[in-house]
Amino acid sequence: MALRFLGPLAILLAAALPLAADPPPPAHANWALAGHDAVAIARDGAAQAGRADQALKWRGQVWLFTTPENRAAFEADPARFAPRFRGYCVMALAEGELAPGSPGVFVLHQGRLYLMRSTQARTRFLADPDGWIARAEAGWAALTAR
Repeated sequence: MALRFLGPLAILLAAALPLAADPPPPAHANWALAGHDAVAIARDGAAQAGRADQALKWRGQVWLFTTPENRAAFEADPARFAPRFRGYCVMALAEGELAPGSPGVFVLHQGRLYLMRSTQARTRFLADPDGWIARAEAGWAALTAR
């Protein structure tokens, strides 16, 4: 009886694979940055949990903020505060993989927010940020071209 469901299951799994153009954001209950305030990360260099009463929806995710001012700043220029590569780990992308980054493990480099999947990845990134970003850009282009 369980075998009867494998066909539909395979179709569902195939439909969930990333498509051309833009992979879906990493899932954290559909909250961007797992509910952390992107503006606070950029301005204070610290991941702070946002508040549900300071939420907005952008690019299919709910973004939470600690203050109305942070929400307004994001609303005015979301690309300035949103993590590069839609929150995927820059190091994984540089190696041709798609793995979610952690909002608690990040680097602000030349005004952009990059998430990492681990502190080890962040340490490796900091040794050559421009080189890793260039490799991640190539990985991102390859993954989004499918």
